[in-house]
Amino acid sequence: MITADYIVGLTDGKGCFYVNPILKRPHTSKPCVRIHFYIKLHEDEKGLLEGVREYFGCGFIYKQKDNKKNHSTCYRF
Repeated sequence: MITADYIVGLTDGKGCFYVNPILKRPHTSKPCVRIHFYIKLHEDEKGLLEGVREYFGCGFIYKQKDNKKNHSTCYRF
């Protein structure tokens, strides 16, 4: 079972929060700030990300393939 404490630990080890700077939007004078939350895990741990997505009730899971040597396919929530 995925709990809030589990997600905190998972984020501490494999995740991050990311804030884009204030951006100007083309059709309005209002600024835009984009806030991101990521957790990135190896391909065989995709089930954990599905549990996190289910816990939050939102978000997407993306496949992230890296062609660099010694890197494996990962998934990102």
